[in-house]
Amino acid sequence: LSKHFGTQKAVDNLSFEAHPGQILGFLGPNGAGKTTTMKMLCCYTEPTEGTASVEGYDVKTSPLLVRKQIGYLPEHNPLYEEISLIKELGKEKTVIFSSHIMQEVQALCDRVVIINNGNLVADESIDTLRNRMEGNRSVRVEFAQK
Repeated sequence: LSKHFGTQKAVDNLSFEAHPGQILGFLGPNGAGKTTTMKMLCCYTEPTEGTASVEGYDVKTSPLLVRKQIGYLPEHNPLYEEISLIKELGKEKTVIFSSHIMQEVQALCDRVVIINNGNLVADESIDTLRNRMEGNRSVRVEFAQK
């Protein structure tokens, strides 16, 4: 798997397999390609060369199916900024939601799992989370996916 930005090789011929239940980490200095690799695996950027698959779905040909298989919370995540679902989704495509879909989205947002210093903080909405995180960048957040 490779990703080039002009003549700069961000990821050069990376090859690995991850198996169910395996915990895998990327270690390396700044500029080693860790974030670029994750962006390719999450379908945020397309590989220049090579292929990658997640649960059997190709990241180039089946990005929506890949995204349904994964959850990704990057180091610099949008929770530290003002969150707008429509704005975030609309960055790539025009998205039209029915009222039924919007109700499901709201229900999922109302069921955010928040872990603060190893303690579960229950019954908090995304708005409450945003307010709590504003002054405390050390809060670790993980989302439980449906």
